[in-house]
Amino acid sequence: MFEVVVASPHAFQELHRALTEAIEPEEDQVRVYPLRVPDLDKVLVLGNRRLEEREDFWIV
Repeated sequence: MFEVVVASPHAFQELHRALTEAIEPEEDQVRVYPLRVPDLDKVLVLGNRRLEEREDFWIV
C-alpha cells in the first residue's frame, strides 16, 4: 500500500497515465481510494486482476 497526496486534477491525470503504462493489466491491480467523504464512491481500479483470485496475499 502506498499513500500519495495529489496536488491537482492535472497531477492526478499524469499519475493515472503513468500507472496505466507501468502495470501489467492481467497480472496487476492498482486501486485508488479518494479520502474526501463526498468522493468515496469514486474508487478507480486499473487492471483486470481481482484480489479474490490470489490464494495468499497481505493487505497492510
